[in-house]
Amino acid sequence: MVYAKLYSVLRTGLERYDADKGIELKLESSATIRDLLDVLGISPEDAKLVYVNNRLAGRLDHLLEEGDTVGIFPSIPLGG
Repeated sequence: MVYAKLYSVLRTGLERYDADKGIELKLESSATIRDLLDVLGISPEDAKLVYVNNRLAGRLDHLLEEGDTVGIFPSIPLGG
């Protein structure tokens, strides 16, 4: 299992999402951050920052491991 915590507008539209715990997902053993985004229906362009176990993940092909917690933050448009 992998745990995903989504922030701001990325939470909308997910029926099973718990704001405190996030969402628990069963993924293939070779799943990457890109695969996780695909399962959640989030485009890579909409995921500005992605953390795995509280460390910034620099690549979408980062392999996820059993028990990882992934935090996904959206892009925030600046007013002007």
